[in-house]
Order: sequence, then structure tokens, then C-alpha cells
Amino acid sequence: MAPERPGPARCIAQFNIARLRHPLGHPLTKPFEDLIDETNARAEASPGFVWRHGIDTRAPEEDVYGDPFVTVNLSVWTSVEHLKDYVYGGFHRDVFRRRKEWFESSAVVLWWAAADERPTLTEGKRRLDHYLANGPSDLGFGFRDVGRGFD
Repeated sequence: MAPERPGPARCIAQFNIARLRHPLGHPLTKPFEDLIDETNARAEASPGFVWRHGIDTRAPEEDVYGDPFVTVNLSVWTSVEHLKDYVYGGFHRDVFRRRKEWFESSAVVLWWAAADERPTLTEGKRRLDHYLANGPSDLGFGFRDVGRGFD
């Protein structure tokens, strides 16, 4: 994992989950698994990247959902714009467009975090659960909610 980069006083944290169509190790999931390391490395080298949780989708001992079909990702970025540029641009965009091949469903939650904050997977899960149950709030919101009182 790349060293942390200094950022502004306030950053954007993101937690996302996706439910696999097939288990890890399945031939139809292998193309996704083969892209994990490069996807993470490119995130870490992207402008605005601050930190990501070291979880590896292939490490079941770090499972906060108790479900081997659920993958998670947690990271912190200097701005929503930098996060969007990474998610919807370049290499990740190409991987993201293929998500239906590997995943049944996915969800993401964003929230503002102090620059020195390093959220836990449990916190990400709590915020996502709240967002899915209650909609956007200061606890969590989606990309579409930015600019609607949550920034």
C-alpha cells in the first residue's frame, strides 16, 4: 500500500459493498480477482487519494458482513471531485462498467471525515446501513446528494 498523502482539513470517506454472483475462486469471478491489485494500486497513485483500508477482498477474516459473497472497499480522498475522477474515469471506469459480470448488486455511502480520520469497516457498514434505511443525512450520502446540503 502506498504511503498516506497529506490532505485538507476535511476529506471525503467512501465505503462500498458489492455482492458477488459467484464465490471467489470461481472461474467467472477470476477476471475480477485478477484486477483487484491493479485497481488498488491505481487508486493509491491517483490525485486526491489519502488512504484506504488494507482489507483485501480475498481475506475472509476481515469480513464485517459474515458473507463470503460480499466484498467491501473503504477509502479516504481529499475531495469528492478527486474520488469521482478516479471512480468514473480511466482504468477504474473500465472495470466499473464490467461490474454486472461479477456482481448482483452494489451500494456506496460517502461522508465527510477529518483529514486525520481513518474509518473502520464497522463504521462504514453502520453508515451504509443508515443511508440505505433512511436516505441521505450527515451520517452518509451518495454522489447524487453532494451539493444538496451535505457538502
